Amino acid sequence: VSLMFMPEALRWSAANRGFLSAEAPPVDRAERMVFKVDGMGCEACEQAVRGAIERSSGVVRADVNYEKGEAIVHAVVDWGFDPTAIAAALERDGFELDL
Repeated sequence: VSLMFMPEALRWSAANRGFLSAEAPPVDRAERMVFKVDGMGCEACEQAVRGAIERSSGVVRADVNYEKGEAIVHAVVDWGFDPTAIAAALERDGFELDL
C-alpha cells in the first residue's frame, strides 16, 4: 500500500525540502547537435551507439543512423552534457565520435 502513494510522497518531499523531485526537469532548452560516428556497420552497432549516447548526462534523445554514420543528439548542456565523455565511452566500444 505504501508504494501506491510513493509519487505523492516524493512530490511532497520535493516541495517541502527542495530535493527528491519526482518529476523530470523541463527539456525545452534541449539543443540539437549532429555528430559523425565512424565504425558503425550494422543495426546492432546503431543500437549500441544510441544506448551509449542516451546513457550520458544531459542527453534527452539520440537518433543514430549507421548508413549515414551520424548521430543526432538532443541534449541540455546545463545538465552536464559532455561530448568528450561520450566520445571516450564510444571509443571503448570500438566507435569514433568526431567532435
